[in-house]
Amino acid sequence: MSAHRTSPPDPPLARPPGQDPLVTALRDAIAVYRTRRIRLPVLRAAHAHHDPTGASSNDARTRLVAALSVLEAEGVITMPKTLRLYERHISPPLPMWVERPPVSRAPPTPAPARVWRPQLAQAGALASSPAEQHVVLAVDKFLREGGTDRPVVPHRDRSLELFCHEKRLDALMRTRLFTTGALTLDLLRCYLAPLPLTAQHTGNPGPYPQLLIVENHATYASALTLARARAASGRPALAVGYGSGNQLPASIAGASQLEPPPLDIAYFGDLDRGGLSTARAAAAAASAAGLPKLRPALPLYSALLTFGTTDKTSGAVPMKAEEAAVLAEWLGQPDVAAAACLLLMSGHRLAQEAVGYERLSTIPTWC
Repeated sequence: MSAHRTSPPDPPLARPPGQDPLVTALRDAIAVYRTRRIRLPVLRAAHAHHDPTGASSNDARTRLVAALSVLEAEGVITMPKTLRLYERHISPPLPMWVERPPVSRAPPTPAPARVWRPQLAQAGALASSPAEQHVVLAVDKFLREGGTDRPVVPHRDRSLELFCHEKRLDALMRTRLFTTGALTLDLLRCYLAPLPLTAQHTGNPGPYPQLLIVENHATYASALTLARARAASGRPALAVGYGSGNQLPASIAGASQLEPPPLDIAYFGDLDRGGLSTARAAAAAASAAGLPKLRPALPLYSALLTFGTTDKTSGAVPMKAEEAAVLAEWLGQPDVAAAACLLLMSGHRLAQEAVGYERLSTIPTWC
């Protein structure tokens, strides 16, 4: 009787590496991670989430290395090339991080060339960014809807209409769309409304009104009170304006809104860097606004140089002769300009309040 032999069972089929559940778990975790570089603690956490028992077994490192090698062979990740970027205190070494390959992006499809109306040809060619193109499109819509026939309005009115913010044009006017002349306020049918200039006539202004602007409010109050008294006594009336410190360059154009508008404008301020810089800038702004030339109130500056007390408490720094001469040149009269130049070079200043109410009352002609 022959012995009956039982054949051994077939070995289990080997799972293809790419179908290993750990490989799949790591692949999914890597795909959704927020950055391209995924560090080792994240990989270990994915392993533990997939197989808590296996992640703590003796062969956990070996299984993790094998799974990462499969993902690298598939091109899903890359691993560091130098040993110093591996955790090597236990074998086998584990990479401290892995990286997904960069995502290739298709080049942007160029927008079709647009034919702009003649007034916008330069701006359209210049507008390379989406923000600039948005501005030009808004202007194009304005012109297309009859903007050339609209009344001329203050620029902030138009800014709110075109860009939904009243101050957007203030910022745009400093960009190349406007600084190159590609866009203009004239094209938008608007203008820069000047800040109001505080000024009051002191009597019947007559046919040749004169405006004296003083820098500081105390001197303004004194000059206004005395000018009214003089006008009441039969002296020629005078309009007195308040320059509001260094704000005059921004508000001088408001003199055109006075009624009647001045035919002569004089200015009196502190004798220091700030006061003379303001005077020069205001003179340029007055010229740009089509106003009469802004000139110095020389009798008042002469009185300030004669009776004023020098002050260095403000921390003024002595100016170089060339810079001081440029500022003092606006004063015109050589002896006054020379004295002011020496003052600036000394680092001192003269505040216009030295020619206050009592001193003003003794000066027969101010302008």
